[in-house]
Amino acid sequence: MKGFRAVIIDGGSRPELIEKYFAVRRAVFVKEQNVDISIEIDELENASGTVHLAVLNEAGECAGAGRLVEYDGGPHCPVKTAKLGRVCVLKEFRGLGLGELIVGKLIETARERGYEEIILHSQVYVCGLYEKFGFKRRGDIFDEAGIEHIEMSARI
Repeated sequence: MKGFRAVIIDGGSRPELIEKYFAVRRAVFVKEQNVDISIEIDELENASGTVHLAVLNEAGECAGAGRLVEYDGGPHCPVKTAKLGRVCVLKEFRGLGLGELIVGKLIETARERGYEEIILHSQVYVCGLYEKFGFKRRGDIFDEAGIEHIEMSARI
């Protein structure tokens, strides 16, 4: 991960960076995985408490992205919970540990903001990434945007 840094994007403070961030998400989810843009970009993008994270290389290129949103699970969710999602890395930067950098920084950010639990919907083939951070699978595999997912959670 040397030569890369994880940057939290707060609101509209860095418009040039937010555009790079969304370009990475579109490249991975919409172009590569064929997720419909109306699913990929949702109402939570600008919601209060949403955290966007970009991974930048030394040249300032955005190589990866991730997002943390406040989650209201109702009575089944008795502690302050966040939902981690939209974790992605451009093809040319895969295998460098950037997924771990993204997840680790978002967990750290969730702790700093007072969250006690994180849930996520993992694509089945990358569950191992989240298990490294203590996430446990719960429930059955389900289809989300045409891709097999499983819900995972961790107390932080």
